[in-house]
Amino acid sequence: LSFNTVLPIQSYTLENSVLTSDGREAFNVQFNVLQDSTSGIGFPVGTTLFDVIAVEQGGVTEGTSFATTAEERPALGAAGSASPIGNRTTPASPEGLMQTWLSGCFRGRIRERVFDEQIFTETGQFFAEATCETLLGTRTDTWNITYLEPVTTVFGQSAQATFIELADSQVTNILIDSTLPPPPSTLEPGLMFFDIWGVIGNELVIGSCFDKRSEIDCGQAGNVPDVLRYDVGVQFVRQ
Repeated sequence: LSFNTVLPIQSYTLENSVLTSDGREAFNVQFNVLQDSTSGIGFPVGTTLFDVIAVEQGGVTEGTSFATTAEERPALGAAGSASPIGNRTTPASPEGLMQTWLSGCFRGRIRERVFDEQIFTETGQFFAEATCETLLGTRTDTWNITYLEPVTTVFGQSAQATFIELADSQVTNILIDSTLPPPPSTLEPGLMFFDIWGVIGNELVIGSCFDKRSEIDCGQAGNVPDVLRYDVGVQFVRQ
């Protein structure tokens, strides 16, 4: 499962299954908070939170609020209170990806992803500080991309399957200073990945197939695409 909330979640644990008062099956869930919330909830880093969720008809129904103790875990919300995950993506197509997507500063990196008909380019700026002030170097990875058939994830999301193979990796703008972290290193050409991509609102999101071997087609036979997810802490916004 992927939990996309205003409260950054580092990890979660599905606990025991429970039967709600209205007879529905659900899971108790425990969350660990990654960083301070920007939504005014105000849970500090490292807080453990508790909730209850049910997966029904392609959607996730959550509890009414977070609790800081298991005993205060809320009751399950009303049926249909969460919009089905499958309704959160734009119908997938290669044309929908063929744009420029830019992330903000996160943990000392700023990244840009550019798709065209045959090439996928990812440019990452690496900084000495988490706040992205002193540039150590820029790495540009150029991938040959093949657009496969659109697929549907386990939660009904529309996703575009791709196969990429690394053609070139270059590092520029190198800053060498013994008092600073080392600049980024290049990747080895020939790397290959299957990925699935989708667009939710104005944001690029990524998923994967359960079997990422190059000889297995994403979405074929038992290689079911996983749910699309937001990169933790990173937003790739359409430019």
